[in-house]
Amino acid sequence: MRKSLIVAAHRGGAFIFESFGPKSEWKLRHHLDHPEGRLRDSEIDEDRPGSVVSDGGGMRAMPNEERATEHVAMRFAREIAALLRRERLDNGLERLILIAPPSDPANDCRMEMYNADGSRGGMCGNGIRCVARHVYERGIARSEELRIETDAGVKAVGLELDRDGSVRSVQVDMGPPRLLRRDVPLVDGEDPGSMAIDLPITVAGRDFRLTALSMGNPHAVVRVDAPHGPGIETLERLPIDEWGPLFERHEWFPERTNTEFIIVRSRREIDMRVWERGSGETLACGTGACAALVAASLAGWCDREARVRLRGGELEIAWEGDGLEGTVILRGPAEEVFEGRLLLSPS
Repeated sequence: MRKSLIVAAHRGGAFIFESFGPKSEWKLRHHLDHPEGRLRDSEIDEDRPGSVVSDGGGMRAMPNEERATEHVAMRFAREIAALLRRERLDNGLERLILIAPPSDPANDCRMEMYNADGSRGGMCGNGIRCVARHVYERGIARSEELRIETDAGVKAVGLELDRDGSVRSVQVDMGPPRLLRRDVPLVDGEDPGSMAIDLPITVAGRDFRLTALSMGNPHAVVRVDAPHGPGIETLERLPIDEWGPLFERHEWFPERTNTEFIIVRSRREIDMRVWERGSGETLACGTGACAALVAASLAGWCDREARVRLRGGELEIAWEGDGLEGTVILRGPAEEVFEGRLLLSPS
């Protein structure tokens, strides 16, 4: 069984959550400590703005507008991302998530996500649920209604609690889908201001049809069961390691794309496997599950509320309203995996 890990981190450390499959709980595995991140600007003499610092074996000048604490936080993110990428080769680590103070005091925190290849991601529906549980149960925020900043905007998050006060499940208002080609972005020679629904495309010598949209990051949703696709009736037979990279880096997607391969089982049930840009196949993708529901609804294959079954578990997705502007609601669990500590040597 493949192991899936999610990392929630802030300037002073990080927490890693682990799961081994659909029926396995998420548990806290490691707490990574980074004491340098708790220092003030004046205490980081070697990283004053404008000084030259070592960066990944090379040298670079720090811009004057970059505060020392900001540089330390970014260096911590890069070091952890590199560490996790090495670990991923053996253990299936998929992304790094940092928790930072919000830029607006009206919000509870800021979430920053890095893929396994070190690239920055705009949004992670599964990761934001883990972030919400972390900040609530660690006392960073005590409201059951949270506002979390992401690169895809501020997301409203609601917590459902057990009797002991622990978080049972998390509901995220993912906002409305962005359906125009220019917002994905998708560049196929057609009108950038039009929607990309059920487009014919040839990949790996096979004919597919895809729907492209953005949930804060680009998605290509591809139905694979007959008669809508190549006739795959069980996703275990999907050659995702072959097809996934080809969709991710297809010339239509200048920023690359996440790809959801789906089988529609009923008006309220969708099976899905996902290839995420920068990370490869993952056990679950919250934004991808939202994209799958929206695409299937636009095509008339399912209702606006459905259960999406992934290799890592099930998510409940609802596209509210009856038009294109309705917001998408994501609901699912978040469990701690492990706690640990990591001591990183300064550069």
